[in-house]
Amino acid sequence: MKALINYFETRSYRWYRNGFFILLALILTVSSIPSLPEPGIRTFHFEIRLDYFFHFGQYACLAFLGLGWIFKKKNTLPSGTQLLLWSVILILAGILD
Repeated sequence: MKALINYFETRSYRWYRNGFFILLALILTVSSIPSLPEPGIRTFHFEIRLDYFFHFGQYACLAFLGLGWIFKKKNTLPSGTQLLLWSVILILAGILD
């Protein structure tokens, strides 16, 4: 665990910024493919759509990279205004998706 914490502490803000934009581009690219199957688990009584879990994981990683970018660039915790701005950016990305 200490090695993982040390790994993220030694990364520069450019690493988080580049990862943010690469992941955002990948999400938007894959989401624009019209004929992707919707993954799911069907039982006799209900259906569990796994794409909801995938979306949650994707946007959680995107939020992690975005917050890491802010934190590393300013070396302080983001303010409430910055968190609101990032929330709006991620919501817009989700709407575009």
